Amino acid sequence: MLLSQPSRWRQLIVHERNRALLIIVLSILIFVCSFYVPARYRLNFDLPMDLAHRGVGVVEFGGTGPFRWFATQSTIELPALSHAPHRLFIEMHGFGVDSRQLLIRMNDGFAADLTVPAGWSRVDMLIPAEAILPAGNQLSLSIQPLPPYNEERLGIAVTRFELHQLTLGSLPVVWMIWLLAAFPLLFLGGYALRLPLLDQAILTLVFAAGAGYAVAMWRLQTVTIWPLFLVALAGMTAGYWLLRLFWSVRRTTASVWFSRVCLVAGVLFVLHVVGMNALSFIDIDHRGRANHVLRIAAGQSDEVQSRLANQYEWGLETVPYSLLSYYPFVPLAAIFPTTLPMTGALKVLVSLLDATTPLLLYLLLVRSGYHPRAGFLAGALFAGLPVTHLYFHDGSYPTILGVWWVVVTLVIINEAVQRTRWSWLSIALVSGALLVALLIYVTHAAFVPLVVGVASLLAWRARAELAAVGPRVLAALGVSIVLALALYYGQYVLPTLTALAARLAESDRLGHDQLPSPLVGSLFAQMWGHTRVLPLVLVPLGMAGLARRGWTWTACVMAGYLVLLALGIVIDHQFSLWNKHWYFSLPALAILAGVALDWIAEYHTAGKVVAGALVSYLLVESTVAWLLRALLYQWSLQTL
Repeated sequence: MLLSQPSRWRQLIVHERNRALLIIVLSILIFVCSFYVPARYRLNFDLPMDLAHRGVGVVEFGGTGPFRWFATQSTIELPALSHAPHRLFIEMHGFGVDSRQLLIRMNDGFAADLTVPAGWSRVDMLIPAEAILPAGNQLSLSIQPLPPYNEERLGIAVTRFELHQLTLGSLPVVWMIWLLAAFPLLFLGGYALRLPLLDQAILTLVFAAGAGYAVAMWRLQTVTIWPLFLVALAGMTAGYWLLRLFWSVRRTTASVWFSRVCLVAGVLFVLHVVGMNALSFIDIDHRGRANHVLRIAAGQSDEVQSRLANQYEWGLETVPYSLLSYYPFVPLAAIFPTTLPMTGALKVLVSLLDATTPLLLYLLLVRSGYHPRAGFLAGALFAGLPVTHLYFHDGSYPTILGVWWVVVTLVIINEAVQRTRWSWLSIALVSGALLVALLIYVTHAAFVPLVVGVASLLAWRARAELAAVGPRVLAALGVSIVLALALYYGQYVLPTLTALAARLAESDRLGHDQLPSPLVGSLFAQMWGHTRVLPLVLVPLGMAGLARRGWTWTACVMAGYLVLLALGIVIDHQFSLWNKHWYFSLPALAILAGVALDWIAEYHTAGKVVAGALVSYLLVESTVAWLLRALLYQWSLQTL
């Protein structure tokens, strides 16, 4: 019987490997099938151009609706067209009083010379398959300037532009190779992380389904964004190999749960980098933040400070808005001296820092004595709650960096709590981390003391092992508050409190009229939009899961977060917090729901299925919501 055991295990391993390889092969075949779906393209009149172009203007509005000016010489790049006939449909207005000649060319193999009247006209023409090139295609429109303006940008006003593939045909081979290049990068990344083969197979299946759907529905836009995606994916894979090198040097192996949370972190990074750098992405405050960094580098900190201190959405003319979150990026001005390059650099760096948060949550739980699976679930839920993407949408980098640093601070405090005695170095590290947490964003001056203060008081009153922790953390918090007042906040305390009291005395909900309409809604609508409600339902079970191991420091911190969230919800009814309380509480919601699902997963296979299904659902919901916002600018509390 014993001798037969190795053979049975070998058979199971071979069976699982074959099953995984079959899933991988089927996934690639599913992806390849999308190459044969006829391409359809419709120029949008709501967002920036989603294809490379020259001479196509921004969206403007006239009496009949939105339109774009096509310049006298304009071109649109049309990549990955199949060798098949296509139909081109254009609806336009010629303006002026006389007809003009419009020349439409597809590469150098097809041309049509048309007469465009001064009023409305339509073009409905067939582009033969012979005019389509395998490497790439360029559609160009040439027309005389519009008199009497004779401006190059005023060619024709286009209100509709569509291109449809009329017969079946596959992608050119060069584009097939280009699209399939993502799969080796995925395999290399999974191998570097030492992910189980079945995990890699599931990842491949999910990617093939999502990317295949994108290619089938939006082939031209997907191919346009694909180089950026491959660069981000290559960066993620390179990071995994650096991690594997670190493991090799240390001669250690990581838990499979840590490998999985690394995968989640990498996917979160890729989603944010690709989404924010897509051609159709609308920058809200992103360029403003980059410009602030450049102005600070040029010695104009006072001007930036005065601009940021006027928080009109809160109805306050002066708030203590520290520039601490900007200073680490000031040296980048030497490399990226203008706004657009700096904007791109900040998008990448902020995405990278934020993507480490799932790893920090994993570290926080594992170092607190919880199962690595709970750490993975917390990290996955951080990425899986829609609110995690909210401030990437509008470019509120200080808010993002503030929450990231608070998690770093919690990890530092948690490491100190593990020690029976604190050295002066421990006190300095904890106090310094709390000081930065207080100064990094304006709302943290209230949020951080509340969470850490409640946690310290609870620890002080808890079991004997924690009795000494509470006073130590309270003392470090007190030192950091005194330093924050002395260094920055002290000059703003009295004016801010006076203005705040006056504004709160008013009957209207302050700042509510300034909120973007997609963020206005009932409490339940906000709960659904930010969390899909499920993590909130799991919060009591999560607290019980923490408490069953005894009242730990982590449990105290989570209780502090819940007090903050409850107070924030109450205050938000009178004074709009712009969802800051929801985003600040995101790490706690992820941890509590993760601990709850880990507890559920302990109950045989059914528990694991339930936990896996809930996390998978939230990850898919969150990813779809982010892509809708980033690429199509569709967002609301229902689709957030």
